[in-house]
Amino acid sequence: MTRTRSVNPPAEVGRPSITFMCREALKGYLEKQLPSEAKAALEQFVDEHNPAGVRDAEATLDALRRIKVCDPACGSGAYLLGMLHELLDLRAALFVTKRVDAVSVYERKLEIIQRNFYGVDIDPFAINMLVRLCARKERSRTLIWPFMSSSFAAPKRIRSSRRT
Repeated sequence: MTRTRSVNPPAEVGRPSITFMCREALKGYLEKQLPSEAKAALEQFVDEHNPAGVRDAEATLDALRRIKVCDPACGSGAYLLGMLHELLDLRAALFVTKRVDAVSVYERKLEIIQRNFYGVDIDPFAINMLVRLCARKERSRTLIWPFMSSSFAAPKRIRSSRRT
């Protein structure tokens, strides 16, 4: 039997749809978490990464820190990586415009992966790819690597129940 591995589409094919899904999820989440904020201001913040219309930047940052993103069939993590980029960009925009969240990109990335992301897949190879992609472009992968084991998993019970 030949075992196949799923591969995400090239970035130029999948990125716009993933970005759209992530942004729509973020808008819905922020609207529920921040009912005092204007819907148009939140849409501008998420779609254009422009927090100028956001009245309470601290509450917005707090909501972004509390979000939980779960992908129960994450594969190599296209959705989770898309959401990681969106959350990093939104938090950077809050810092640049409103001067909140004054930490390094590395610290933001590590916090998001540790506190906000949960990914599961039946294929341990896919999870390994996701972990490597999350750690990519970091100067010291050994600093971020150990913290990902609690966020991404290929459960043995699910793998062992699969028919071959």
